[in-house]
Amino acid sequence: GCLYHKEPLACWRCALLSPIVIFNRLLLWCVGFWRIRIVDRRTDKSIRPKVIVCAPHQCFMDPIVMAYTFPPLPGAVGKKELLSMPLVGSLFVAGQGIFVDRKNSDSRHACKDAIAWRANPETWSGPPTLIFPEGTTTNGRILMQFKAGPFLPGKPVQPVVLKYPHKHFSVSWVGANSNLGKLILRMMLQFANFCEVEVLEPYTPSAAECADAGLFARNVRKSMACSLGIGTTEHTYDDVFLSEIARKYGVQMNFEVDELKSRYDMCFEDLKTLIQDFHKLDKNNDGVLSRVEFEEVLMAGRGFTKETVQHLFEFFDTDHSGCVQYREFVQAIALLSTNCTSESRAKLAFLVYDTRGNGKVLRETLTQSLNSAMAHPASGSVGPGEQLLCNTAGPEELDYDEFCELVKQYPQVLEQACKALRERLGLSE
Repeated sequence: GCLYHKEPLACWRCALLSPIVIFNRLLLWCVGFWRIRIVDRRTDKSIRPKVIVCAPHQCFMDPIVMAYTFPPLPGAVGKKELLSMPLVGSLFVAGQGIFVDRKNSDSRHACKDAIAWRANPETWSGPPTLIFPEGTTTNGRILMQFKAGPFLPGKPVQPVVLKYPHKHFSVSWVGANSNLGKLILRMMLQFANFCEVEVLEPYTPSAAECADAGLFARNVRKSMACSLGIGTTEHTYDDVFLSEIARKYGVQMNFEVDELKSRYDMCFEDLKTLIQDFHKLDKNNDGVLSRVEFEEVLMAGRGFTKETVQHLFEFFDTDHSGCVQYREFVQAIALLSTNCTSESRAKLAFLVYDTRGNGKVLRETLTQSLNSAMAHPASGSVGPGEQLLCNTAGPEELDYDEFCELVKQYPQVLEQACKALRERLGLSE
């Protein structure tokens, strides 16, 4: 699960947090934030939702800025790694934060339950819970897709937007600023850093938004984006995480992770594994598979003719650019999964068995493939391929429609083709 306080701190312990207000301000001064400009748009300040949603999440100092805005210290939802960070981790604990392992599904589900408990003023009398719904830091130029967690309870939320105006150095904790030590040093060496906090009107969900957390999240994000004067994107935390791996391998990120996950019925770990497999095939590390690299892999060993490999390459290269991009690679590999329809997988299997590249599959080729894949009986006996196909009538050469009919009768033919291609590409199980 996730780590969090189930009961608010006692009054005397809350009183001990008072000096944290001064400490937070000193901390902001140390990194060059001489003045924090706070603009409060609330017409009725007595309305205080138990959940604060803040975006865009740009800097490691965001929680400190929010603590300064909502003294003495709001609770916060953050990754468990924050517990190991000096000072910041202690402040999160003092603020009765919720710590989640973002890579563990059980932890994420437990976090949603904890947020629902905290969002209800009848069950939680402690400080409001601060959530950065984007789930990770960005450069602040666009709002990413909001996670549903803070909106699932269907309770009012307090939107807050952050801006870090700058002329020379951006304090965003991304890209070249990913190294925390260097980022802190650069911030301290800059004469002044600027921050603007805008507290918007509390957002009370409609009946439709209470029933649909996604709609609730999109509408809150839209109102925050309008206030910031920036756009939105459907990219998520998974896109950011995978983009780091893609950048490491030089792979172009011309897709959205959620789109691939829904279209090809893959989970994030599948996509992560495939990008590593793709990189192994990319011998010159240019982020794409050239025809030469593709042929080099598939022509190694026996079983694939040059004609077969050429047709497979054209099948993978859907945009006819002369190279296979990661997106195209995922699209083709998805057909090897049992989650895809037999008709879709049959197209790929037909290309594997069409060893002459003439649009025909020899019955002999199917027999040999099945013989190599299935256990053989005693020496001198008829092979499993002959036994399996001996009762099928038809020509010695099968076109695509005839091949599909055969696959319906004998799915082993299809499975063997997919297995052979996976093994030749060296794909992880």
